[in-house]
Amino acid sequence: MEEELIGVEFEHKDYWEWEGFEGLCLEDSNVRAITVSREIVFDLDLLLNEQHEAFSKSKKGRTRGKLKFADVTEYTWTGQHVRPALKDGKHPDLGTIDALYFENGWYYIFGEWGELKFRASARSLALGAR
Repeated sequence: MEEELIGVEFEHKDYWEWEGFEGLCLEDSNVRAITVSREIVFDLDLLLNEQHEAFSKSKKGRTRGKLKFADVTEYTWTGQHVRPALKDGKHPDLGTIDALYFENGWYYIFGEWGELKFRASARSLALGAR
């Protein structure tokens, strides 16, 4: 979505509007780990819906995945207050991704694990990644 406010162009795109991200339900996916350096990587237990090409009824829409942002030039990470729980007593669980969007050159991503605001040159999603 793009709008113009008093001569200033404003761009805002939620993750489900990005190419290749259709059918993702990040709000119902679990974050296993987060790595922040020159790239930001979220290791996820993803929930896909029927709109996603990799959706499988037999797996109830669940799959592993990695959400990556490359060539990070600036970032701010606040609210890092969650200690990982063990999901099902086995896997680390930092909670979910409550919101992810791109706005005016910045990515914003929020969850129980904190809030990240950053600039990156590219984003990608790899399914089945461990």
